[in-house]
Amino acid sequence: MFTINIENNDNGASFDIFVNFLPTAWENNCASIHEHTKKILWANVRPCEITGCGDCSPGISKMLFGKEFSNLCKCFLGIYDPDAETFACMKKMFDGIKSDILINV
Repeated sequence: MFTINIENNDNGASFDIFVNFLPTAWENNCASIHEHTKKILWANVRPCEITGCGDCSPGISKMLFGKEFSNLCKCFLGIYDPDAETFACMKKMFDGIKSDILINV
């Protein structure tokens, strides 16, 4: 599942993306993922202690492209107001998730 929150107020517009799974192709063949894409995702992991939701405490452990992370929120990626480069990365990820959904329908 992923969630996109869009907010428009007096301070301007912003949006956030929260992700709790990656496309199957990304999980199963991480060698094919570009190193820069990996770095973007690694930079946006969400440790449980910063989310304050309490639902996932004490957090999960997850291997992301050969790098181990622990104490992560269930929605382990949180992208806040992505720049163009990060947005392009997220679009690739959404396209992969869409492919997974179409395969399983």
